[in-house]
Amino acid sequence: MSKLDEALEMTTFSDQEITTSPARTSMPSHSRPYPPIHRSGIIHDHDRPFAEYGHLDALTLSQQNNFDLNGIENDHRRRLNKKRMQGKTWAITCWSVVPKHIVLDDICRQFNDERLQYVCVASEKDSKNNKNHLHIQIITKLIVNKKCWFLDEITGVHCNYQITNNDVAWNEYCKKGGDFIEFGEFKSPSTRTKKHWPDLPRETTPTISTESSSSSHHDVENQVAQQISVRSNAEQRRQRKIVTAERALLLAETDITKAMDLIRQAMPMEFMAHSSWYFSTFNYIRLQSQRKNFENMTSITKQYVWPLSFPNVSIDLATAMNRWIRHHFSRKSRAKCLILIGPTGIGKTSFALSLPGLVNYFKGRWNLDNWNSMARYSVYDDIGWDNFEKMNYPSKKDLLTQNGLTGATDKYRHSTMINVVQPAIVLLNPGKDEGSLTAKAMTKEAQEEADYWKKRAFIYRMKPGEYFYRRTQQNDAGSSNSSLGSNEERIGNPNEFIDAERCWLQQQQQQQQQQQH
Repeated sequence: MSKLDEALEMTTFSDQEITTSPARTSMPSHSRPYPPIHRSGIIHDHDRPFAEYGHLDALTLSQQNNFDLNGIENDHRRRLNKKRMQGKTWAITCWSVVPKHIVLDDICRQFNDERLQYVCVASEKDSKNNKNHLHIQIITKLIVNKKCWFLDEITGVHCNYQITNNDVAWNEYCKKGGDFIEFGEFKSPSTRTKKHWPDLPRETTPTISTESSSSSHHDVENQVAQQISVRSNAEQRRQRKIVTAERALLLAETDITKAMDLIRQAMPMEFMAHSSWYFSTFNYIRLQSQRKNFENMTSITKQYVWPLSFPNVSIDLATAMNRWIRHHFSRKSRAKCLILIGPTGIGKTSFALSLPGLVNYFKGRWNLDNWNSMARYSVYDDIGWDNFEKMNYPSKKDLLTQNGLTGATDKYRHSTMINVVQPAIVLLNPGKDEGSLTAKAMTKEAQEEADYWKKRAFIYRMKPGEYFYRRTQQNDAGSSNSSLGSNEERIGNPNEFIDAERCWLQQQQQQQQQQQH
């Protein structure tokens, strides 16, 4: 019988077998409450996505699970015309105005709803472009072969198929916005271990014997004392758990590793059973702490502030820097990176760090722990143009051009997603560090690369005698003609330069007053 079950489990069906069933006019929907109402005891399969990922926001959820929302792998497969897909789960997304129920009807028609275990179709309105985004999850009872892009026709667009293999995380992502419909109940084909909702330990009390004829008054008193002792011990354990949880949550705001170590030492059995849940929770606490600190950071005191700290900068140099700042520093997308070429000791780094806001500053090898997605801008200092990839940095085209969600890794670390939305500044020394950026292109590929950076970078080469701290001469022509429209969406505070100047002036006044006293 076990062999028969295994054979049935591996049975596959072709498109022709699946699409012959007529569409149903009514389908049973067994959707359970979302979020789950009952959160004690064994976690129901349908509630498992919320139990494991409900504490994460959509962005964090997609980053931690490396969702291919940009369809990089899918585009590659389309170019190679690799249409065939086989499996029991599908994670699909697309930009489409087709109503959810129409897509759901078509899925049930194509797959034959008797062979469907679960379908979820969710709709999300994108806040940036006001377009409708459909997120779809399909789980079948048997392995199914598909030989075409099977939802392109009903949605009217090219869908992004197989965003992730993590069906539990994808189900929670689909439901985040709350606008979804379901067919059947969710049950992950890949995760079958039963889990319990994190809960306080249950108190067990001994039963007092009812056989009074054989129990003395002394035995009854002993049992009552034992009952009180058990309750007292349970209360002490509960209080210790509360204290441990409070300490762990506090540690997680600054150091996730220390929080995990505390749970491991104080509650080893729970750590073994729920370590992934604790880790996800602490990641969420850490991210929220960073966001809270960033929101409460009304001003950042810096050693230098542009342009007040550079009174002797040449007019031409200041004009060039201000032109890049005006047209690209506040862009929310497709900002040109500033590439500043000049010798050491002339104030390049001081200028780069003097702009308003939190900065991602990198010098030397790539360090993933130093990346902050909430930074205002990024600076890459003394890294040879051709050495970025050699020093483990993500692709320059991803890192320097506001590419959005970008894959990144580090030594002994799994690949993860970082959100590159910051304008970038690259500081280079003249000569060898310029590498292929300014070298004469000898091949077609090199020429295409050079043309790309002419369009996507504002390159400024400082002439001999030019300084940020002295009067300078002439600026490079560069490519900075594109302007930032008055109605174009921006990043940063409109008054951030004024606020930075005011903060710097107040700091100078306070220092002068302290010296006088």
